[in-house]
Amino acid sequence: MSLSRQNDFSFFPVFFFSILFSVSSCLFADDPPSAVIHQTGEFGRFFRSYNVPEGTLFSVVKAEPFQIKELLEKNMLRMAITPDPPAGSPKWNVTKLAMSAPILAVHPSNPLRDICSTDAIALLHQKLGSWRTFGGSLTRIHLYKKADATLPLPVIRTCACHANSHDHDPHNGEKPKGKNHIVSFAKPLLLPTETDNKTFSLLFTDPAGLACFNITRYDEKRVPLLTIDKIPPTLKEFESGRYPLLTAYYLVEPVNPSPEEKRLARYILSRDFAQQLYQAGFLPAHVVSAPKQTSPASPMRPPVPARPSAPTPSAPGANLPAVKPPPASPSL
Repeated sequence: MSLSRQNDFSFFPVFFFSILFSVSSCLFADDPPSAVIHQTGEFGRFFRSYNVPEGTLFSVVKAEPFQIKELLEKNMLRMAITPDPPAGSPKWNVTKLAMSAPILAVHPSNPLRDICSTDAIALLHQKLGSWRTFGGSLTRIHLYKKADATLPLPVIRTCACHANSHDHDPHNGEKPKGKNHIVSFAKPLLLPTETDNKTFSLLFTDPAGLACFNITRYDEKRVPLLTIDKIPPTLKEFESGRYPLLTAYYLVEPVNPSPEEKRLARYILSRDFAQQLYQAGFLPAHVVSAPKQTSPASPMRPPVPARPSAPTPSAPGANLPAVKPPPASPSL
């Protein structure tokens, strides 16, 4: 895509900012040291805790991936976080930073275990709405997904007559249009939730439910996770890049960075930054490259202590802890 494209007005602010930064750095030799990072919009909030050195100019610029790629090719950027880094260029150091991917899960009673990537993308874009598409009954899919932070929290009620069914509007907020009105199954019933734990709780009580978790839930064992094109959402498949819904993000920096850029790169690759990524639903790359752990739990999530086994019907008290006898009464 050419830089002279006239109908893409979103490109010009980033383009002119980059030109202004390059020209000012050449004209004013006594300018204070600076560090500029371009990113695609998902990572800007993680720099709020960055301790900018005194006297250093620091800025975070939001840009589209294609804009970042073109500016890198024109040598008009110094640092960037992008899913589309330059390949094989000796001018840049490229480091895998983090990964993101939606993970789909179904109710334990649902026999579905695999879907193709085309159907998965259509579901996430709300273009498939019936379980009939996957060989099930003509039932509308209830899509549970954590709500965006900018959206108001949803209100989901529970019917008093049935503790395990949710009081959802079958018309999805639309008023019926007479007796012959037919409920559309063209898209799923989107049910945003406050947290992933709430998503799991609602899915576990809804046989018609489909949950969308972020990539950090790859080790979920309580509900079936769907494979995409026969590829499971595992650390091995994330590392190889074979999981079809995976998006990897890379840190691009020059081979000869300035001291300010070195400091910024150390912060981006630090454990504190990785912790912020994980809490926001990204999987830091160093988690994948770390040595394999014996526990199936997530490397950054504390393991859940094992529960004692339940009493067996044949011997109800066999698995219960032994009761200590009461102390003997003192002799008089």
